[in-house]
Amino acid sequence: MRSSTAEKARDSFSEESYDTNLITGALLWSDMKKLAGLLLSGTTAAELRSLVLQDNFLERKSTKRSLNLLSYLLQRLSLSTSPLLELIANGDSISSRQAAFLCSLQNSRFLREFLFNIVCDKLESFHNHLPPLFWEDFWNACVSKDHALQTLRQKAISELRSVLIKFLVEVEILDSLRSRELKHIRFTPSAAKVLKTAELSWLTPCVRSFVR
Repeated sequence: MRSSTAEKARDSFSEESYDTNLITGALLWSDMKKLAGLLLSGTTAAELRSLVLQDNFLERKSTKRSLNLLSYLLQRLSLSTSPLLELIANGDSISSRQAAFLCSLQNSRFLREFLFNIVCDKLESFHNHLPPLFWEDFWNACVSKDHALQTLRQKAISELRSVLIKFLVEVEILDSLRSRELKHIRFTPSAAKVLKTAELSWLTPCVRSFVR
């Protein structure tokens, strides 16, 4: 039996493949908010696909891009509990974004390890800036655990870096894409309550700097 949520978080890092499809997009909050509301109302995946095909529901320039995004976000939302979907769909803007962030963490090994090993580690050590070589150190650590990442093209690696930084900007851990000063945000009571549920509490070590 796992003795702590921290151990469960660490175990998940080694049990799950790295999600290189994260380059599809970062928080994608407005899209997740729309989809969460429809899923709560009982809309099926087939019906959502029809909305994309007929009404350009996700408002992308091409149908192919919209369908790829739909598939990606449905996968991201697939493990979400009703309370998490409810907060994404109907919470205030800050709580909703934080809930979408938790949903993303739940589905992304890259994001979990980035928060666990880089962001929270720096905040806990009172070094509130991402160091110049943060990405090289993080990427090399990932490759050492999954040699399949060695085949990834440089463009995709750069896109992964950009997406991870964008996540931090979208939940206000960073002020901008160029900023390297990490901020001690706090989860709202609603987001913290959802985090404490049995299904999500294992993520707490990854966001330990942002919960009281």
